[in-house]
Amino acid sequence: MADAGHARTQTPVRATALATLLVLGLALSFELEALAEATSAIILVVFTLVNLGLLRIKRRQPETPAAVLRLPIWVPGAGALVSAGLLLFQIGRWWMAA
Repeated sequence: MADAGHARTQTPVRATALATLLVLGLALSFELEALAEATSAIILVVFTLVNLGLLRIKRRQPETPAAVLRLPIWVPGAGALVSAGLLLFQIGRWWMAA
């Protein structure tokens, strides 16, 4: 069941508290450098997946409404390649350091 949120502000209070406790637990359990590297890798995975999703949408729906920003199909493709390349570089760096 979704968090109904605070009555006045509509903020998801329970989800925010849970995320805060999770981050606090991770911060107290691991070194800052390890957390920063993991965060960087997760963000690169998310960027890659978002760009692949945009590429799929662009291929399935080449015509977009006039109110939507129109970009060439190579833009999400390049974004996916760059993000995946940086992720592979980071993984290679970890592998070489081990």
